[in-house]
Formats: sequence, C-alpha cells, structure tokens
Amino acid sequence: MRLVLFLCLLQQYILRSLAIYSMLASKKILPPVRNSNLSYFGFGIAYVTDKKSLIISAPIEDNIGQVYVCQANNFTCESVKRHILRENDMYDHNYWLGATVEAGPTFFVTCAPLLVHNMRIGTGSTGGCFISKNDFSIEKLFLRRENSPIRTLKGLMSSYGWSLAVSDKNSVVVGGPGISNGKTLLYMTPEPSTQPDILDGMDMNVNFNFGYSVTTGYFATPKLLMYAVSSTYRLGQVLFYGEQWRFFKQLKFEQPKTTVGEMFGASLCSARIFGPRSDLLVGAPGRASDKQYNVGAVYVFVAEKPMALSFKRIITGRKEGSMFGSAIINIGDLNGDRKDDIAIAAPFENDGRGAVYLYCGAEILGSKEKKKPFSFLQVIESEDHGFGLALSVLKDYDQNGCNELAIGSPFNDTVYVLPCFAYVTVQLYTEFPDLQNQVIKNKGGGKEFLFKSCLHVTYPKKPAKAYAEIEVQVEISGNTNASLSNPGSDGKYKVKIEKTNEQTEQNLCKQIGVFMPKDGQYDSPINVKITAKQINDPQHQSHFDPSHVRIHESSLLTLGHDVWAAQCQNKMSCLPDIRLNIVNMFPEPYLLGSSETEDIKMEIKNHGEVAYSACLKVDVINAAIVRAPALSCTISHHDYSLTCISQKPIHTNDTWDLGNISLKMTQATNKDEFITIRVKVFGNCKLTQNFTLIEKQYKLTRDLDDIEIIGRASLGTNITLTAEEIKLEQKNLDHIYTIRNKVENPWIGGPTLQITFMNLQYLQYTKTPIIAQTETGVELDCAIISTDSKITTNCTADKLVKGDQINVIIHMNVDPSKIDDVMSLENLIVESKIEVFPGSLWSEPSSKTILSQSVVTTVTIEKTTVALWIIVVASLLGLLLLSIIYCIVVKRTNLLRRKNKEKTKVLRKSIRRQTMRRSMMAQSAYGRLPEDEPRALSVVQEDLQLCETQS
Repeated sequence: MRLVLFLCLLQQYILRSLAIYSMLASKKILPPVRNSNLSYFGFGIAYVTDKKSLIISAPIEDNIGQVYVCQANNFTCESVKRHILRENDMYDHNYWLGATVEAGPTFFVTCAPLLVHNMRIGTGSTGGCFISKNDFSIEKLFLRRENSPIRTLKGLMSSYGWSLAVSDKNSVVVGGPGISNGKTLLYMTPEPSTQPDILDGMDMNVNFNFGYSVTTGYFATPKLLMYAVSSTYRLGQVLFYGEQWRFFKQLKFEQPKTTVGEMFGASLCSARIFGPRSDLLVGAPGRASDKQYNVGAVYVFVAEKPMALSFKRIITGRKEGSMFGSAIINIGDLNGDRKDDIAIAAPFENDGRGAVYLYCGAEILGSKEKKKPFSFLQVIESEDHGFGLALSVLKDYDQNGCNELAIGSPFNDTVYVLPCFAYVTVQLYTEFPDLQNQVIKNKGGGKEFLFKSCLHVTYPKKPAKAYAEIEVQVEISGNTNASLSNPGSDGKYKVKIEKTNEQTEQNLCKQIGVFMPKDGQYDSPINVKITAKQINDPQHQSHFDPSHVRIHESSLLTLGHDVWAAQCQNKMSCLPDIRLNIVNMFPEPYLLGSSETEDIKMEIKNHGEVAYSACLKVDVINAAIVRAPALSCTISHHDYSLTCISQKPIHTNDTWDLGNISLKMTQATNKDEFITIRVKVFGNCKLTQNFTLIEKQYKLTRDLDDIEIIGRASLGTNITLTAEEIKLEQKNLDHIYTIRNKVENPWIGGPTLQITFMNLQYLQYTKTPIIAQTETGVELDCAIISTDSKITTNCTADKLVKGDQINVIIHMNVDPSKIDDVMSLENLIVESKIEVFPGSLWSEPSSKTILSQSVVTTVTIEKTTVALWIIVVASLLGLLLLSIIYCIVVKRTNLLRRKNKEKTKVLRKSIRRQTMRRSMMAQSAYGRLPEDEPRALSVVQEDLQLCETQS
C-alpha cells in the first residue's frame, strides 16, 4: 500500500559539487484548476515515453480522484475523461482514483483501490485499475477471469490498486494488500480485454499485506522476466514469480535479519548495478536506529551468484523520522559508469518537509562493509510538503543524454520536474619543448620559451550541441625565479568548449610563455601547475539550456609538470669546472702574536658548464673565522667552518668573488706549525658526493720575546737590619718572580723553570721555601735539590696564557739564632736566579735560548755603640727627675697635715661645749638621782679620750 505522507518540502535546495539535477531550473507543475480543497495533485506520477506525456494523479479530487496528462514541451495539463459512476449511494467515500500510476512506452495504467462495485452477492470496495492508450480517456481492466465465481463478500472486497508496476514487456502487476491476506493481479498484455491471473496471499502462506509493493526485473537470468511481490507483515518478505505467475522457488533470496515494524518490503526497485541481471533494492522506512525512530533504510541485494540475490549492504537514513526508503526509483546511468543510479525518498526528513537522495550505482557496490555509511551523489530538497512521496523518471525528453526527474509534493498540489545536466570529460595535458636541444630566444635580460597548455574534451553522443566555459590558470613556482610572460601575471585564460556537430573529441591548446632571467637557478626544475575549473556553471542558473553541459567528475582538471631549463648537455645535471684561488693578505711565515686578525681572499672561476648552485665549505684549523660576506656565507656556531653559496649562477668563464674572509689569529699555540685552510668546492650543492678538495697551509713562527720575566725583592734590593730587628721582628727577605705571556696566543706544554738560590748558614727557610703557582691558583709541579751551597728547584707548567701569569715566591729570613755570627759581618748578600727553558715549547733553533732573571738583596748589619757624654747627661737627667718627684711628694704631705690640725682644733672646741652641757645637766639632777653620777663622769672621760685620739 502506498503511504499517504503529506509533508512540508523545501523550495531552497542544496546542490553539491557532484549535482546532477537542478532544482533552481526546475519546472513547477500545478493543477489546471486550483481550489481551496487539496486534491493531492502529484500523489502519483508516470511518464509515457513515446508520447512525451507526464501523467499526474490527484486521487481525492471530486471525491473520486482525477488523472492529468501534461505535455513535456510546455507542461500544460488536461484531465482525462473518466466514466466512473457511484453504483451505490450508500458508499460516498473517496475512490482514490490515481492512488497509483505507471506507464509503458505508449500507455499508462492508474488504479482506484477504494472503488465500489455492485455484485450479485453484495456491494464492496473491490478496487480497480484503468488503462489509457490515447492519453485523454481511460478504460477499466478486468478484475478477474470470466466465470470465476465470487462466493463470499470477503472475496469480493480486494482493494486492488495500492501498488502497481509495468514491465519492459508491457505486462502489468497490480497489488491489493488492504483486505484479508492480500492479492495480486497479473495482466500479460495492456489491453482492457485482458483477463488477469490472480495470486492470493493465503496460497503463499502470507498472513497479511501480500502485494504491498510490486516490481519486475531479470533476477534469475538476463532473459527471464520475473515479478517481485512483498509483504510488510511482521519481519517482511519478498516473493518471486515467473512469467506464468507461478512461484519461482529456484531463485535463492538471502534475506538478512530484520525487525518487526521496520516495514521491510514497503517499496521495491530493480536496477542493473552489479551486472547483466537485475539487482533488487528493498525499502524499510520504519527501521529505527539505537537512539532514533523511523530513520528508514534500503536493503541492497545483488545478483552476483547464479540463481541468487545476495544481501550486499544497507543504506541507512540520515535523520530521525525521515522514513528514508518510502519510495525508490531507478533513474538510469547518469554519470557514464554503465551502472544504474538510484533516487531514494525520505519524505519525513527536515521536520516533515522531505528530501530525495541520489546514489551512484558504483558507490553502492564500492564499499566492502555492508553497513558502512557512504556519500550520496546529491540531495534535493524543497519547502513544500510531501516532497518525494512520488518519484518518476522522464526518459530524456529534451534529448540531452540523461533522464529528467519528476518529484511529487502532493500536500501542496505540486510536481517539480528537474532537468538533468549532460556531462563532458576534460583532460588537461601539456606539450613542452626540449630546452636542451634547441635555441631559446633572448628576451630582455633573459630568455623565453613557449609550451602548450591543452584541454582534451570528450563529448557524449547527446546533446547534439554542447558548450561550456573553462577558466585555466597556469602557475610557475620553484627556486628558478622564472615567471609567466603569457598570459598575464595572474596566469589565467578562458576556453570555450563547443560541440557543433557529431564530433566526439576535441583538443583546445594555448601557447604559454615562460621568462627565464639570466641569473635564475635552473639546476632545479621550473614547477608548472595548471588547474581548470568551469565558470558559468549551469547548476547555478535558473534558465535551463539542454546544450549547456557540466564537467564530469572524472575529468583531470589539475596537472603538474617539472621543466628542466638548464643550458647543459646532460638534461638532469650540469658539469661545471670551477676552480678556487686563495690569496692570503698576511706575510708568511706568520709570526704569532703580531696581530689579532688577518684576511684571506677567495675567488672562483668557472671553466665548464653553468654552475647553478655552486657552494664552498671552508674548514679552518688553528684559527677562527670572525667575518665573512653576509649575503653568501654563513659562519658555523663554533667559528671554525664556513659555508658559502653562490647567489646566482656562475656562467662559463665567469668569476665568483667571495671577498675577504677575516681570521682570528690568536687561536694557534706554540705547538701548531701551520694554519690550514681546507675547502670543499661543490659545483652543485645538491650533489654532496661530488666535490673538489683544496687545502692550503701557512707556516707559523713564534718569538720568545713573548715571554716576560719580572723579579723583585719583597723589602727591596738594599736594606739595613739591626740585631734587635733580627732577633725580634724576623723580617722576610722574599724574592718574587713573575713569568707572563704578553700575547693572546698561548704557550702549551711548559715552560720549564729552574729556580736557584744560595744555601747560606745565616738564612732561615720555611719547610717549603718555594711556592710556584699561576694567577688562578694552579700549583706547578716542582722538585727541590739542596746542597751545602745552593738550593735548586725545577718546576714545570702546563701552559702559559695571557692573563694567567706564573708567580714564584722564595720565602727566607735571617736566622736569629745566628745573630752573633751575623753581627760580625758588615753586609749579607742574598741572591736568587730563575731560568726559563723554552725547549719544551718550541722546536725551532731559538728554542736553545735560555731566558733568565735574577734578584740580589744586600743586607747591611748595623752594630749599636753609646758615647760617655750621653751616659753622663742621662744620669744627671735622672737625678733631676727624682728630685722633682721628691719635692712634689713632701709638699703635698705637709699641706695635708696643716689641714688636719685645723680640723682637730675645731673638733676639740665642739667637744668641750658638748661636755659642759652634759655636766650641767648632771648637776641639776644630782639630788634626785645620786646613783647616776659615776656614770656621767665616765661619759665625759670617754669624750675627752676620743678628742685626743682624733687630734
């Protein structure tokens, strides 16, 4: 049964890069007379090829239904004459004439599944189909064979016409799934007088919906026409019948596992995808995914095994509720791969607006995984409702080589006819000259060559006339500095493709100019990239022209080519002969320390073919590189190597002057005999294995005057000491030597030092009399040899560098215990000597020279004597001093006595007064206290004694 789905559809469309149909240029067909009531115009669509008539049904118009014939040249529509009368007024429901419409080359068939018919045993909805051979009238077909009695009312009510198919042999299959188990009719010839063969689902053990969908095809063999009939009940199933309307059990149908409710078998479509036999596509619009309902799916079965249809894959819907697979149609081979392409409707998609998907037959077979998603060729959308509920193919009515597509949107009473684009195939190719074996013309400081950029166009048989516009862009890249001289700077030009006769191929070429500057780096190829694209694409135009073609997706529209433009005999490489000349700007042999930097000059001359990428790698031994030409040379991070690359080609007999390269000359030591310049000369930097090695050495020499010895005494060379200074102060008589390098170039492996000083009995030495160390604190390895007369110390240094001098200190002082012997001397001579032996440093004759320095300290001993007059004066001064001290003491004592005597007198007077007061107090109390008198007398006596004592 056809699903009555009334959905909103989009007028705006999405055309992908592989679009085949143009919604923008589509023709919109409406009913000839429109009223406020919908007629579901577009619910059924068919195309009569020979008459170029589009048949469109409106199944609820006038409560019976109507069918229209629309001419393909202008799409004007007229209704067909129908002679359908209501045989029983009690049944006033809609007959649904036009619920299904199918066509052969010269006729069409339409059905009214709810048609009411009066029979002897009663009245019921028998349904019925009608055939038209003159486009504007229809005649009813027989529903059963003559003399086949209908014994029950159940047998009368069959509702034929919910599904319909016409084979390529013009046989007609009608399905009536709505009543009881379901039935199907087969008309072997499309004539009103033809009596059908009837199949009852009950006979095939089908419980319900037998005949829900029908189709025809060559499923078993390429020559045996068969009929496929489906039922959507429970898990769904598809049964196959032969031409005699008998079950064809020899054909094995590998039905996969399905689920209840997915409506497997709701739509059927046969197509040749795999091979010469017909393959089968089965729609299941109710299939759900794990999380979405009614997504829909289409099962693909291919005839890859003899007498079998094998399950190949599932094409699943994209959106929830889309009911993908409600309608399926074979639209023929649109892209020239000799496989039929398929259109599948999803009438619930986009919130009920609907969509139609186009799939390439090769893509359907291409994926190895049965359930793997794959891309569609095009999706077509609209803003009307029910878009995609009806699909029909118009067999190339405009003669442009591909079929047009009609899509019904019945809820808006609208049908869209989408034109199809014809395709041409374009292959880019180029023709380049042999630049090594021909003379290239000179042009303004360089040369120019021409090549051809071509399009090879392959035309289809149809349309008879074809045209398209192509924009070609040529791009030049690489390191050669080459550029386009023709066409313009953007490298674009246009090509018009035009087919005006029965030609099948055409070559369209254009000369392209390339300018090569003289100094271009042609050791690498010139990279040429050519791209082509279609402009004024017909899919973006609202006016459709059948001769306006598109470029096929299999076209070669991008091309790359590498051009070897070097002027050399060998096409892939040149053979330069470059020779290096090195000139030193300093005297030879070079005296180390005479300067900090010196220059060398390098120059290259080419005696062979052009050197496009000449370069040098310079290594310097015993010197550092501090400056080089900035544009062409790069100094390595450790300063001992240099890489120079020519900034332009070196032509035959041309010179590459690198300029001056500065060397830091302070790196060499006394152990180095030469400064070595080692150069690898590459004619082509990219060929790292091919080079010429050039080495040049510069003799080095050294002057021993670089070593300076300084000697000094800590207290000076002439000093005077007394016996007391020798005994008490023990003044040091240290000798100090300093050996230093005056230049930046270091001395390595020495020097060897010999320090000699006198072993005098009057001198006292420390346990380690000599300390020898560098300024940075590194002690020298020394050995001491002592004799009765002298002490000799031999020391060896590892190196002598500027800023890290060697200090030698000889510690000594006069021995206090030998003071008597020393005092007998007038002078004490202390002498030391240091010798530097450069033999370990230098291998030249001058190495026999000994550098020496000595220090002499003369100590004068001062003897102490005192004159008699000094002693007398000193004695007198002492007596005078004692007298003065005595006088001061006596005078101070007498002064203290006088002061104490006066105090005593005052004290006596005070005591007398106190005594007299006490005596008077005693007498007045005598009569009363006679016993206290002796005690009072004793007190007076004590006071007198105290006074005497203090005085």
